[in-house]
Amino acid sequence: MLNQKISFILFVLLLVSSLSAHANSTERQLTNLTLDQAIEKALKSNFELSVLELEADKAKARTFQVSRLPNPELSVEVENFGGSGELRQSDAIETTVMISQPFLLGGKRSKQKKVSLLEEKLTNWDLRSQRLEIIKEVHKTFVDVLGAQELVKLNRELVNLEKEVFRSVKERVKAGKVSPIEEIKAKANLDAEMIVLERAERSLVSAKKRLCALWGDSLTYFNEVSADITALKDLPDYDEILLKAIKNPDLARWSTEMEKRKMSLNLEKARRLPDVEIGVGWRDFNESDDHAFLAGITIPLPLFNRNKGAVREALHDMSQAEKEKASSELSVQTELWGAYNEIKAAYSEASALKNTVLPGMKKVLEAQQEGYRRGKFDYIEVLDAQRSFFESRRNLLDSLVSYHKGIAEIKRLIGAAKIQDIFINN
Repeated sequence: MLNQKISFILFVLLLVSSLSAHANSTERQLTNLTLDQAIEKALKSNFELSVLELEADKAKARTFQVSRLPNPELSVEVENFGGSGELRQSDAIETTVMISQPFLLGGKRSKQKKVSLLEEKLTNWDLRSQRLEIIKEVHKTFVDVLGAQELVKLNRELVNLEKEVFRSVKERVKAGKVSPIEEIKAKANLDAEMIVLERAERSLVSAKKRLCALWGDSLTYFNEVSADITALKDLPDYDEILLKAIKNPDLARWSTEMEKRKMSLNLEKARRLPDVEIGVGWRDFNESDDHAFLAGITIPLPLFNRNKGAVREALHDMSQAEKEKASSELSVQTELWGAYNEIKAAYSEASALKNTVLPGMKKVLEAQQEGYRRGKFDYIEVLDAQRSFFESRRNLLDSLVSYHKGIAEIKRLIGAAKIQDIFINN
């Protein structure tokens, strides 16, 4: 009886555990993954971002430490003991107790704190820059998945169409209306498109894995990504986009960087002034049972080291920062101009294919397919029209992918968190 109870309890525990695991698995399984969901997952779990967040915490700790006063020093001296003659007696012992405090002159402490605070701000700029970099990578990889997903659908559609053509040709061959060679050609085209479909499916799996890797998962927990890849909206003028680049943290950080290097120069100049150490104490004369107070000051003499090398280095740092700032601005402008023109080209091509080319080609293909069924056209003519139509659809898909990946680049270059910030619909 006891064994039966134990077995029942174990069964219940296993059942609960299994249901819990299934619930967790179901919770992780997403039917459709949106861009916002992908970005949120990456920002929460990206390893590189976690490292920078720790670096920001370290910068705060350094600022806290720099703001602390230097510790005082306590010294105790015992003299005139263990000697010879009269100094062998303990009566000759003299004891001195002294406490001293270093004082930083020239405003060094406040300057050190300001430098540390500016370094902390720079770390936060780097953190923001990394966040935008992750958003860009997620966005571009998401578009890769979306494009691969649409390409699989397109290839499946083409395979289904080839199957219909093959069945139609086979029936016409049986009826003696066309040569058996036509059936062989149709079967070869069907097999070729099946190979293309399999390749597209493998590419889709790879793209999904790359996307999941951005938030640290090695497995794919979604079936499809959800977005309208055909959504197009023209960009505003380049000058209007360029004005928004001021929000790019790679550029915005330079005002803080210049201020920090200037403050570092002031700190190195202040270090030319030596610090002082002031101490007070008490001395006991054991022999006479007397005591006295002491006071002292210690001032280093700046004879050999006036911190000239550090000052020169700080001056060179400022000059270097000016050149780095100019280089960063030029780099952002160059990348922005290139991305802008690529998007404009992709937009023009996609718009022409979507609104003009494809509708006309579809009508031609439908007419030739109908004519072939009635015996008015050869199979080769239908095949050419079919290939041209689907090749144009692939070209449209390539243009749309280029367009949306370009949008991700523009977002990063102007420091935009949302697509709406550059007047593009998601």
